[in-house]
Amino acid sequence: MTPLARRWLLVGLAFLASGSAAGAQDWRACAVSVEEFGQMQEVQVQEVNQNGELLLQDGRLILLAGLVPVTLLPNHKAKGEHLRAALQDWLAGQPIGLRLVQAQPDRWGRLVALAQVSGNQLPVSLTQAVIDAGLGLAQPGQITRTCLLALYRAEAKARLERIGFWADQDFALLQPSDPQSLRDKAGGWVLVEGQILNVNETKFRTYLNMGPRRGADFAVVIAKANLKSFQQRGLAPHALVGKRLRVHGSLDLRPGPLIEISGPDAIEMLN
Repeated sequence: MTPLARRWLLVGLAFLASGSAAGAQDWRACAVSVEEFGQMQEVQVQEVNQNGELLLQDGRLILLAGLVPVTLLPNHKAKGEHLRAALQDWLAGQPIGLRLVQAQPDRWGRLVALAQVSGNQLPVSLTQAVIDAGLGLAQPGQITRTCLLALYRAEAKARLERIGFWADQDFALLQPSDPQSLRDKAGGWVLVEGQILNVNETKFRTYLNMGPRRGADFAVVIAKANLKSFQQRGLAPHALVGKRLRVHGSLDLRPGPLIEISGPDAIEMLN
């Protein structure tokens, strides 16, 4: 068993042994929240491919819900191999519980699903285990908010401990004041942390600017059709001016660096 696989198996049990109610609750969050989706299926993993996707014995290809695809990470081929080896080692010979998040496969033939294994008395979410080991990033939009917040906490812990991918220089929290680093990561999934300086509204989009040069410095972009969900969460754009936040998403250049987000779960408030 690899050190990272061993860490996954022990970390949730360590929470219980230490009597940490908060820690145990975090490890239950994604396992319990899967009840909102379909019936649990017990399945066997035949192999894990180079992108960390699970090929089941029945032929289905599974993409773990709540986990950013490896192909969106820097140096993704090497990172995909690390993830493949760790998952293959951990899952060899044991069944997993699976709940489909979507009924139909995507254009690559993958089904998005929540998966878990039994860790003694504690069911362990595979997505959460991967992120806790520093081998992946949390992706909003596919899972419950309770689960996502637990994943964000696991991600922050791995980042602070610099374990897994977080030990690599190319896998870092980005700052809006470093435009070259942002441009170098264009097309990939990133985390950017900074202060909203001002808001610019157009007919179809709202721009939360983290720099003084509109269109040149980093901005978070919200389509007009999605504004209501932010307002309902208490995140109206103009109320965010002066606030520090961390945003998760795919980095684009149009022509300046930006991340367009579809919902408030892509934002972590830091104030």
